[in-house]
Amino acid sequence: MALPLALTLAVLLAAVRSPTPTARRPPHAGREMGCLLNLAKSGRGRDASWLLGSYHGGLDDEGSDELEFEIRLRLDASPTEPCYILSCVPTDATKPRGPQSLGHVLLAGGDGSSTLRGMCVREDQRGKGYSRLLLGIWLRMCHEAGVETKTKPMNKPLISLTLNHFGFIPRTAGWAQPMSRQGSVESGADVLPAPSRRAVLGTDFLAPTDSAALDVLVHAAVGGGLRLAASPADLARALTLRALPDVN
Repeated sequence: MALPLALTLAVLLAAVRSPTPTARRPPHAGREMGCLLNLAKSGRGRDASWLLGSYHGGLDDEGSDELEFEIRLRLDASPTEPCYILSCVPTDATKPRGPQSLGHVLLAGGDGSSTLRGMCVREDQRGKGYSRLLLGIWLRMCHEAGVETKTKPMNKPLISLTLNHFGFIPRTAGWAQPMSRQGSVESGADVLPAPSRRAVLGTDFLAPTDSAALDVLVHAAVGGGLRLAASPADLARALTLRALPDVN
């Protein structure tokens, strides 16, 4: 029996209809994985992380508040640029993210550079000086890998003040965030006592030109407790998420 004309047309249209398009992957997707092949990997999927180093030390010369954690890289999805997170994970933690992480630094990879996007310290660990430690670790790793440090425009008072501590200079005047009456700046990342200072917000920061002075400040923040788990070349590939030419 011949099919009705309307039904026949419906079948033909269904046959030639274009398939549902799949989500397009960002142009940099997949390139990140190739930059991390030489690093020790743990976990799968969203819990995948790559070991860059470890830290064992205290937050002051007396060794108070002894810390021991691993620095692990996690990929962070972005449609426009390759982004990642450096997480400070206690050695006995089972996952590199979530409540077990002491804190993390948000970064973006670039040609020969690593760009600071933000930072967060776990809520129950704030007010202990971890912000300088976390940024100090990032700066030390970039120095060891020969990677240039940059920042995105900063809108968190604590990050602005911590960058200023390390000698970073606001590119523009931005706007100033006054201190609270209690003499501290509160943000989503931490609390930093500073009764007479103002945080410059809404601008990116230029890296310090005095490398010797920066080394002194980074050493004061990090000390000798950082141990790298990657060669300078592998570390550079990870921090920039770029494949670098092999050097014989």
